[in-house]
Amino acid sequence: MVSTPPPSANRRAFWDLHPGLVWSNRNAPDDAFISAALPKNRFLQLLDIAREFGPERLRQQWRRELAEDDIPEWFAAKIEENLQIIEQAKARADAAAAH
Repeated sequence: MVSTPPPSANRRAFWDLHPGLVWSNRNAPDDAFISAALPKNRFLQLLDIAREFGPERLRQQWRRELAEDDIPEWFAAKIEENLQIIEQAKARADAAAAH
């Protein structure tokens, strides 16, 4: 069995700001925390995760969740809407920074 190393100290501090996501294993990999946050669909929490890891990482994990879980279409649409808002905001911020 291959063990996953615990998150680095700075990531541990980040996840401590979001208690209860993976309460059974504080040393779970980042993907486990991101996976736990997605179905909760708390916009500010998802935004914070996107700031820390990038919207691409959040989107990547969301694709995995969609492939693995049976998520009701109506709920998936709500999560998708939040991810799109985050991605659009990031694109606007990047464009503004380029000017």
